Amino acid sequence: MLYQTDSLSPCSRESTALLPIMSLPMPHLKAEGKATLDKLMQEKLAEKTVPFMFWAATNASETIYENQAGYNKWDDPSSGEVNRDSTLEMFSMTKFVVSLATLQFVENGTVALDDPDQMYKHLPELSELQVLEGYDKDGNAILVPQKNRITLRMLLDHTSGAVHAGRHPRLGQWFESLEKPLAWIFSPDASIKSIMAPLVFQPGTSWAYSCGTDWCGVLVSRLSGMSLEDYFQKNIFARVEGGMPDTSFYPRPDMARRKTEVYDQQKDGSKTGYRFYMGRAETPEQVSKDFLSGAGGLFGTTKDYLALCRSVLQCDPRNSRKPSNPIINHNTYELLFKPSLTLDKAKKEASIFFGNEHYLFLDASETNVNHSVALALSLEDAPHGRRAGSGWWSGLAHTQFWLDPKTGLAGVCNTQVVAPNPHPWNKIYQAFERTLYENIEQ
Repeated sequence: MLYQTDSLSPCSRESTALLPIMSLPMPHLKAEGKATLDKLMQEKLAEKTVPFMFWAATNASETIYENQAGYNKWDDPSSGEVNRDSTLEMFSMTKFVVSLATLQFVENGTVALDDPDQMYKHLPELSELQVLEGYDKDGNAILVPQKNRITLRMLLDHTSGAVHAGRHPRLGQWFESLEKPLAWIFSPDASIKSIMAPLVFQPGTSWAYSCGTDWCGVLVSRLSGMSLEDYFQKNIFARVEGGMPDTSFYPRPDMARRKTEVYDQQKDGSKTGYRFYMGRAETPEQVSKDFLSGAGGLFGTTKDYLALCRSVLQCDPRNSRKPSNPIINHNTYELLFKPSLTLDKAKKEASIFFGNEHYLFLDASETNVNHSVALALSLEDAPHGRRAGSGWWSGLAHTQFWLDPKTGLAGVCNTQVVAPNPHPWNKIYQAFERTLYENIEQ
């Protein structure tokens, strides 16, 4: 039965110890809940720390709250107000989608989580990756062979050692030494070479925010014989109740017209707005023909992503309202919330990373956070709402979501500001979550 976690967790002493529940909770807002949240949103917007915000929450049956406020450009009424159809750059919210797609192939037996032979068969380029141990006195990279082989689990839970070249301090010197820089994953000339930087540790020995989900995107495309866009549309988005019509790797003209600005903000508060961020394609024609980023390539809307979260909640075996074409089966649903990190070093590095995100009220430690094959996990109740066993992730521009199976609730909280943490947005996220939980009842 779901949540008998001692039998599920590879580290049972850290299991969330949730008691079996015979039916899936269906929380809804109290009578005054919507007005309370709407008022809070206006108060937070008046602080002018972000240009706009999108808040939404759902149970497994229906949306229980959705609202947004602000202008498409920061403090510019002439740009028009954001609405539920506003297009956002979802960045790492893409990771959860590609993880679901990858796990579909685990479900049908095509690949296994812990068989490296399968990974090197379908992703032979992995064998070319060496491990960067450091630099010699002349500044030359010290590269050594892999001692361990990469598994699918490692790609999904960030323990492979594969990272984006521009996103890890150890790779800075190596990256600068290249005669021809690697094409960025969002650029029109992106390819699999964009993710072929050296590993920063031996596979399976530590944890680092990784490009493993980019490798998973390549895997899904190769196993299916389809582009990642086509696979997502057919096997993920089409299974979402109501669909996800405004989510795509391709910024269609209608999506581009509804798109908000993305802001780069410095610690001193100065900011620069971008129509598209980080050199991303501005038209479908500019998107790379060879590579779609499973780590961060999607454009989408808050309402679409909320619908995805609802469809995932519907896969809970306690749900009496069974979806006609579920995205994943019951066993895979349990895997989403099952801790995957077992090594102390991996748990420590993950807790440092999650602690630096600053939006958890609890102090992240090796015992209260972990990572599954799809989500970061909270192993303790958070003071601001989510219960132990919740899974969550976020995107670069402060797009964020969580799934709380114990409460039967999912939430999405989005803006479009790229900024160093701690940022005022984190307190907005916390306030939304805390007020939402204070205003729900079963």
